[in-house]
Amino acid sequence: MRGINIKKSTLVERLQLHQTIFEYEIASFRQYIINIRQSITKQQEEFNQLFERIRERERDAEGDCGDVYEFYREEDYLYNSFTSASYNSSTLMSLYSLFKFNLMKLCSTLQECLNSNMKPDGSKKTNEIEKSRKYLELVASIEFTGLETIWEAIDNFRILRNRIAHNNSKPWFVSSRIIK
Repeated sequence: MRGINIKKSTLVERLQLHQTIFEYEIASFRQYIINIRQSITKQQEEFNQLFERIRERERDAEGDCGDVYEFYREEDYLYNSFTSASYNSSTLMSLYSLFKFNLMKLCSTLQECLNSNMKPDGSKKTNEIEKSRKYLELVASIEFTGLETIWEAIDNFRILRNRIAHNNSKPWFVSSRIIK
């Protein structure tokens, strides 16, 4: 089987390959999200139906429904709070990482193909997404005019990702900036 020699391919071919791989990764990630969300929803519905049947039996037997709730409180928290919150946090972190990795990979592909000595800004004060955006503006002459709201949304995802990563998966503990 004949392989692709990526080093000798043209810039356009490499960018097309990069785009194809990224689109495949996004489509796969989207399907993963759908499958996991369906599984979580099914588990929640099954638990809630079981819980409701047990509560109905308690009411019919003129029992105290509070005892039933106390008995199933941990399961209720697991199915209706913790699992969804953990899934949402991990999904956001994974998706942000996928975007960041591919943006940085695009910059390194351009740098290599153009034999450029210029690298994305090495400043520790600037985040990787912003460094990559500036690099694409300078090296590839990509105009991002009119896309400020998209870049702001991406930066809000970065802030939320950092809050999750650095606050024990509890983004609401840090209130230095409100995310819209």
